[in-house]
Amino acid sequence: MKYAPIKLTPALLFLSTAILSLLIGFWTKKQTIDVNIYDMYYVIGHLGIAVLICLFTGLTGLIYLALERIKRPVKLKMGYWHFWFFMAGLLILVPAFGLKILTDSPYTAPIFVLASILLFFISLVIFVIGLARAFFYAK
Repeated sequence: MKYAPIKLTPALLFLSTAILSLLIGFWTKKQTIDVNIYDMYYVIGHLGIAVLICLFTGLTGLIYLALERIKRPVKLKMGYWHFWFFMAGLLILVPAFGLKILTDSPYTAPIFVLASILLFFISLVIFVIGLARAFFYAK
């Protein structure tokens, strides 16, 4: 029996990221992130953040999969660009919370958070452009 190799489409990348983020969230569910803003103190559990990441990446993966099923897929390059900008933002955001503990400077973590928000915004713009091209300019 001969099997076809698995093609790494944006749908598969986002759905696997959703599963991995949820597994990591359950693995680190007792850990928290403490955010001090002026006179308020927020405590956020890792599981809550992991569930949000899982929802966003899972829904994005399902949208990509649905577009493939109705024969209007997003171009692979656009999907890959979207995925890697999203992952770059995520990989910058996660250590930013640990930098507050490691450094005494109150400005280090917000710079990383702003950089990750910028990357998330760029990935969102790429996603919207890819959706528009799939719906309006498809063959």
